[in-house]
Amino acid sequence: MDDEQTNAAVLVISELVTNAVSHVGSGLVTVEWIRRDDLLLIDVGDEAPHKPPRVHLMTGDDDEHGRGLPLVMMLTRQFVVLRRDGVSGVAPQKIIRVAFDCPETGNDCCLAQAAWAGES
Repeated sequence: MDDEQTNAAVLVISELVTNAVSHVGSGLVTVEWIRRDDLLLIDVGDEAPHKPPRVHLMTGDDDEHGRGLPLVMMLTRQFVVLRRDGVSGVAPQKIIRVAFDCPETGNDCCLAQAAWAGES
C-alpha cells in the first residue's frame, strides 16, 4: 500500500471505531485485519448486531453528522455489514467489513506499522 492508501485505511478504521463507540455506547469493539490475495480486509465489530449502520446519502451543509459512512464507502473497494453469532460467552457482533486494494509490493501491507507509528 502506498502512503495515500495507508492514510485512507487509518481514517476508515478511525471512523468505524468512532461510530461503534458513539452509537453503541458500551460493550466490546474489535478491529481485525487480514491480507487476502490482493485485498486488505478490515473488520470493525461491536456488540449491537440489532443496530444496522445508517448511511445518510444526503446531508445539509450545516449537518454535523452523516458524512462518515459515505466517506468510508468512497475510500474503500467494498463495504459489507455482517453478523457474527455469539459463542462460548462471547456476545454476538455486527461486523463492518471494508476492503482495500493491496497489490503485492516490496513493503507489503504495513497498516499495523502505520496505524501505531509514533507510539512508544
